[in-house]
Amino acid sequence: MNNDLTGNIMTWIGLILLIIYVEFMEKKSGKPKHSRLIKFVLSVVFLLVSLDYAYGLF
Repeated sequence: MNNDLTGNIMTWIGLILLIIYVEFMEKKSGKPKHSRLIKFVLSVVFLLVSLDYAYGLF
């Protein structure tokens, strides 16, 4: 479905909640800090893919 703003927003909210949860679990287990870079890169890739799918930008 093109221009599915509601689905796009729900997906982004889910991704943000997942990132917050993973960061919380990493703090509890003492994982290294380079995982923030990985989450940032994955978020940018997801943003580009979702914008392309929803609005045909690329």
